[in-house]
Amino acid sequence: MDILIRYGFSIEEIKNMMDTNIEIGNIEEENIERLITILEEIGCDSLQIKNILVANPFYLNRSLNDADSLIKEMLSFKIDNLQTIFDRNPFLLNLNVEDFKIIIDSKTSEGLKKEEIIDYISYELV
Repeated sequence: MDILIRYGFSIEEIKNMMDTNIEIGNIEEENIERLITILEEIGCDSLQIKNILVANPFYLNRSLNDADSLIKEMLSFKIDNLQTIFDRNPFLLNLNVEDFKIIIDSKTSEGLKKEEIIDYISYELV
């Protein structure tokens, strides 16, 4: 958990995250660092990253490939401001690419336009 302390998380925040996700203690520091780096690469600042991880410590259980694939798929759909979207709804980071594609296909078949689908993902999807 040294990486989280170095990143600025308080002991209380880390404790709360570990109470929610007991697996955090078993995750390698390198994986935690890389998952944080993925968030930084899409423009998340330190406060957004802290908000995301405190609210959704299960993101730290994601494989690097799964997290990276999800974000690449979202970017390929031209969703801007992922950092704001994930800050608002950090549980979106738990989706896998297949689930994301199903949501896109479902909303498309309902007749929603691309902008409406992005709004749905941004504001309504839980």
